[in-house]
Amino acid sequence: MNLQILSTYIIACIFIICAPGPSVTYLITTSISKGKISAYRTIPGIFLGDLSAMILSFAGVGLLIINFPVFYNLFKLFGIAYLIYLGLKSIFRKIENSNNQEKSAQKNWKTGFLLTFSNPKTILFFSSFIPQFISPHSDYLFQVALLGGIYLVIGLVNDFTYSTFAFYVGKLLGENASYVAAKIGGLAMIISAILVFFEHN
Repeated sequence: MNLQILSTYIIACIFIICAPGPSVTYLITTSISKGKISAYRTIPGIFLGDLSAMILSFAGVGLLIINFPVFYNLFKLFGIAYLIYLGLKSIFRKIENSNNQEKSAQKNWKTGFLLTFSNPKTILFFSSFIPQFISPHSDYLFQVALLGGIYLVIGLVNDFTYSTFAFYVGKLLGENASYVAAKIGGLAMIISAILVFFEHN
């Protein structure tokens, strides 16, 4: 793998990862409404979700999903249902005291994992995206590990940046920011679920 291909891959990863999706929406909502620590504790789950999807994609699960649409649809429906659940939970969330926020923050990594891993397109994405940058003339496993690691690191930086920025924006907006962010974030997740439901595979 030459430097030019690697540079192109890094730039592509930055553009793809920085585009806000359901996980970023959840991080922003959580950071503003519950605090940046709660958002930070969600990030390991998102990381593990991406890592698991990446491993499964190179283990052939991506091909299984493509050849057997029933698996894709089951994944998709679960992801949609989970997005709607998170959206409704955010909209109807009551203001929590600091103790409850601490307890809920400890469970956030599970939410992050399910939010990322329950999207079948994550597995399909890794199955189709990373192989484009793999050279047949170099060690396959090394390239997969390198490219996968780069993607995950950029993802971590992106998630921490969004979470931190959202927290301080929430502080600037004042006390009502937490309430408004929870409602808008919840609505955004529900809309995302509806769009995913009606999109063509």
